[in-house]
Amino acid sequence: MQLSRESTTMEPEAAPMYGNCYAFPRLIGAMDLGLIRLGGAGLGNHLFTWARCLIQARRYGLKRIGATWPQFKREPWMHHELDKRTYHDLFCRAQDEVEPLHRLRLLATKRRVPESQLGKEIPDGSIVVFEGFDGYLQPILAHRDLVRSELIAMVRDKHKGAIQAGFSPDIAIHVRLGDFLNADPVRGNSKLDIGWYAGILKGIREQLGPLQAVIFSDGRDEEIAPLLAMEGVKRVSFGSSIADILAMSQARILITSGSTFSMWSSFLGQMPTVWFPKRLYHPILPDPRRELSTYAEIPRTFVEQCELSLASGNARESA
Repeated sequence: MQLSRESTTMEPEAAPMYGNCYAFPRLIGAMDLGLIRLGGAGLGNHLFTWARCLIQARRYGLKRIGATWPQFKREPWMHHELDKRTYHDLFCRAQDEVEPLHRLRLLATKRRVPESQLGKEIPDGSIVVFEGFDGYLQPILAHRDLVRSELIAMVRDKHKGAIQAGFSPDIAIHVRLGDFLNADPVRGNSKLDIGWYAGILKGIREQLGPLQAVIFSDGRDEEIAPLLAMEGVKRVSFGSSIADILAMSQARILITSGSTFSMWSSFLGQMPTVWFPKRLYHPILPDPRRELSTYAEIPRTFVEQCELSLASGNARESA
């Protein structure tokens, strides 16, 4: 079902407050051992759970318990992926999250209730557990400023290179390959043909001129060779998954892989964004003219939004 562009977040006139209860984002994994998870999804999927927990903790006055970010998953090692997706050194403890030892005691001893209980009676001292990523970004669209500021605040400084350096490319292209093992373009979690990315870039340049483009990818150079062979295209990386999400969010135009990784960059950056058809699961940007799903055609309405984005970027640079 296609969700509306309006946020479905409903704020009650007076939300009940649970000052003696806690909020915990239980990230996807076969087993959460408190210090590490066995198994797990990609960072984009985890961030949905974290963000929903953040928003509802603020709304209901819940004390926050930090997520178990470190994970071990065998597939990235078996498939020789460049990103092993361990997520062990990406984030610092947020200022309003409980201390690490207290966190372990709470998780070991306190009663847990599902997030669906919010708004109802919850036993004093309980942990409200947030799980899964139903709705993707839809439940948090109205809270973009809060989510962005809190995310950047908890990212370790060594992963903020793009923001600190003022990195702002004309076009960022995200090519997801490492854990996308099939090539069925109508399915999620599947590779897109490199020719699609090249065609979209060519179409944008035909109308906007020879813009510079940077590629972010977990694939190898030989896998993205057709893109690298194009003039004015280079590959970049800032060293980690979260660093690259933040870097892509600084671009003026984004061409996505159809992954939740791309989704987060579009949400954080709010730039004109191109998607392969059926890979945009719900609208992300408030202005529909800035969001394009296409096999090849680049309509003038989208080009105009790209022109505005490029002009605003140039204005910031010259200020």
